[in-house]
Amino acid sequence: GVGIAKDSLSDIFDIFHQSDSSTTRSVGGLGLGLHLVKAFTEILGGKVSVESEAAKGTTFTIAIPSGL
Repeated sequence: GVGIAKDSLSDIFDIFHQSDSSTTRSVGGLGLGLHLVKAFTEILGGKVSVESEAAKGTTFTIAIPSGL
């Protein structure tokens, strides 16, 4: 991806949140994906972490406990 600015990282898991909400954005979507990933991961007792650098890229890590 294009990366996420550090000041936007705290909001990316909010429902219907989009980093670029302009009508001319190049990437579509409803803003549900990351919210759902975090919700389901937490239901399973796991955690989602994110590292990002604007204009370089983003890495998401999902950790779910073994034994499920």
